[in-house]
Amino acid sequence: IELIHSSLTRMKDIVNQVLNIEVIESGKLNINLKEVQMDKVLHHVSLSLQPIAQQKEIVILNLLESVSMYSDANLIAQIAENLLSNAIKYSPFGSIVSISVHKSDDLIRLEVSDNGPGISENDAKKLFSRYSRTKNDPTGGESSVGLGLSIVHRYVTALGGEVWCESTEGKGSRFIVLFKST
Repeated sequence: IELIHSSLTRMKDIVNQVLNIEVIESGKLNINLKEVQMDKVLHHVSLSLQPIAQQKEIVILNLLESVSMYSDANLIAQIAENLLSNAIKYSPFGSIVSISVHKSDDLIRLEVSDNGPGISENDAKKLFSRYSRTKNDPTGGESSVGLGLSIVHRYVTALGGEVWCESTEGKGSRFIVLFKST
């Protein structure tokens, strides 16, 4: 029963990711702008992923300053969830994954860092493309379709931000999302 439940959950996630891409590409993405407490949204995402992290004895380190911005809370949550779940998925057992947000001048910077295998230069070039996967496998047997980072890129762009990855093979990765606070 657990195996069936796990398979159904995985299939539902895949279908939802494909549907998210279709909505974005159709131009019908509904953006609900309002004042968002970034630290609270990111803390909630972190808490929701704790059970998955605990299965791999991964500690999620929250480095969240009190930051608010005019944005869409649901899209921010989905961006953070995709980045943080990827960090957990590719990190070794017993490691630390961090999520941070801070404001500097008129920029808000969201970062998710891990101590995973890192990303090669070749893989980095296609990282945010649809169905793109790196040569690395998840460390706990998790599945990956290759849509999460494509969705992150599209959501960040729709919100007027930019996203990129800094990585060194064998030393982990840092995904950075930058938004203007004005």
